[in-house]
Amino acid sequence: MTTRNATAAMTSFAVLLSALGCATIVQGPKEDVKVRSIPPGAIAKAGPERQVITPGEISGLKRNVDHTIVFEKEGFTTHEVKLESKPSWWLLGNLASVG
Repeated sequence: MTTRNATAAMTSFAVLLSALGCATIVQGPKEDVKVRSIPPGAIAKAGPERQVITPGEISGLKRNVDHTIVFEKEGFTTHEVKLESKPSWWLLGNLASVG
């Protein structure tokens, strides 16, 4: 690899890292998710330490990982909802503004 190619590769990598960091600054590394159920009054769980009674809000979920919200209510079937982590549109805006 030539010095010119190595410099270009390192610059591209640095731009990508700075863009990812900016997206995190704009949106933050965690988010709050509002949950509701029909009928209300179900327990919504996102892991052992995060649970609320619906309607409610589960706070502090990490953006860069997938989550499963489990809804439980006596007399009703337990229901799971998967939340998938996806790249943010903010990242595209950051990359466009660099160029």
